[in-house]
Amino acid sequence: MPVEQRHQQGRRFFIYAPPKKGRQRSTGELISKRRPPNPPFANAEPWQCSVYYFWWEFLRRHDGYRRTCKSGGKGKYRKLYEDFGDVHATDVFWDWWVEHQHLFSEPKGRQIEECRFKLDFEHDADTLTITVPLEIRTAHLVRMFRQILQANRNRVEKARRKSRAPYPVAAKPSLQGLYTALTVWDARQANPKLKLYDLYDVVEPHTYMAIDQRVIVAGEYGDEIIKIDVPKAEREAARTGTEDVFLREARAVVRRRKAQAIKRHLKAAQAYIENVARGEFPKK
Repeated sequence: MPVEQRHQQGRRFFIYAPPKKGRQRSTGELISKRRPPNPPFANAEPWQCSVYYFWWEFLRRHDGYRRTCKSGGKGKYRKLYEDFGDVHATDVFWDWWVEHQHLFSEPKGRQIEECRFKLDFEHDADTLTITVPLEIRTAHLVRMFRQILQANRNRVEKARRKSRAPYPVAAKPSLQGLYTALTVWDARQANPKLKLYDLYDVVEPHTYMAIDQRVIVAGEYGDEIIKIDVPKAEREAARTGTEDVFLREARAVVRRRKAQAIKRHLKAAQAYIENVARGEFPKK
């Protein structure tokens, strides 16, 4: 498994890419939006292309934490409030991020230091204790040092993958998946009575959701196979004013697929919201 790259912003380092505003001229004109290769949605702002942005968004969806914010930090989530503050005080993510980015940044890197007494040295899984014979030339010491690191490659990679931030990212995030879950959740709150397959049609154009709408159905006597591309067949039925029983059957299959897709994203969003109030994100 490759070693995780540290991302730098100012003097801070993050395991995952932090939000960026992009390079700007003194006039405020955006020169480079610096989006990643796979943004969470079309035309996403640079600062929306980060797991930490979605951490903020999902925490704003938690009803219990919202009540704690309204009460000025009192209530069940007062401990979390001491760190994250009122996430509803502003709708501008960057205003909140500037004051709270330290929650997700890595501590200052440790330095090599001389250990005069071994018993005084703190031993842990992230520390490799070696002895350095000072009479050996530096170039040879460097080669030996590299050999030791290579021999302990698994420990090295594990230590470098580990986040030591106050609030580490709980799992490797999919920004597109987080955005889709958030979009589906918000659409459901806005349309609580809408059928799930109709809700799919509402959110699908704005996300990367996609289900197979080509359906295979059996003929009248089961001795023939009919392939139906439902959207294409529906357009043809609307043009001619007629539709057959096979299209109705295929449409029912597609509706079930749409509803199942919505259920999966709602379940994921619910888990993200519940766990983010525990300081764990994104965790399903």
